[in-house]
Amino acid sequence: MKYLKAVLGLACWRTILFIAILTAVLILFSLHQTRELNDASASALQEAEKLRIKTVLLAR
Repeated sequence: MKYLKAVLGLACWRTILFIAILTAVLILFSLHQTRELNDASASALQEAEKLRIKTVLLAR
């Protein structure tokens, strides 16, 4: 019985540790993807501003 509790306790801690590590990896991946989306969005806004300026200059 003692052995069974020890094995179950070890398995439980391994599971908790695995879930914690997996959660941390998923959070980091999500942050990385968000940063890439923000960079792409900023680039698109810069390009739109350049096109707007060119359009205004051409309209004169």
